[in-house]
Amino acid sequence: MQESQLDPKFGRWALPLVVFAMVAFTWIFVNALSPGSPSAGPGVTGRTTATQPGTATTATPTTVPPPTTTIAPAVVAYVTEIANRKAAVDDFLTREDQINAEWDNKETTGLEFKVARQQLRDLRDEIIAFRDLFKTVAPPAEAPALGPLHVEMGPPADALASAAARIVDGIESSDKGEIRHAALEDFRNQASAFVTAAQRVLDAQPLPAA
Repeated sequence: MQESQLDPKFGRWALPLVVFAMVAFTWIFVNALSPGSPSAGPGVTGRTTATQPGTATTATPTTVPPPTTTIAPAVVAYVTEIANRKAAVDDFLTREDQINAEWDNKETTGLEFKVARQQLRDLRDEIIAFRDLFKTVAPPAEAPALGPLHVEMGPPADALASAAARIVDGIESSDKGEIRHAALEDFRNQASAFVTAAQRVLDAQPLPAA
């Protein structure tokens, strides 16, 4: 039988070479990768961006549109009517003051008695009609908070008509103007009270912007 020509000590020095080669290959492969980077697939960059400790992240602000508030048509109609009633009382007060001032200065203005009396009578009738019309106005059920505010306008509306009637009585009386002047002062106070109460309604329920 032929004896093997291989060196029986071959495995003793070959194994360390194999281990050394594996370690060297592993070291080269690991250092070829980017530090801290995962394996990147096709079309994906291997470097990632990490948030540094203590660095705040700013979120993109989001604009939230304000909620749309729809006012019931009955409420709009009521508030519009109150705005008109308020403007009417302002006009009554301006005209009442003007007529009485012209009559008090009739020597300068030349206002005749019959003209002044008729103007005051016409104005009285307008104010009485205003009072009667206002009694038909009611706050809408859709806005119950307006009910108590509406009630505040009732007494001055009645008092305006009463004061306007007494102004006519005053100019027709034989006194020197005391009755008319007292009634005019009351008219001013009641007009102010009505306008103030009406403004509370308008403040509580503003009309939508046009």
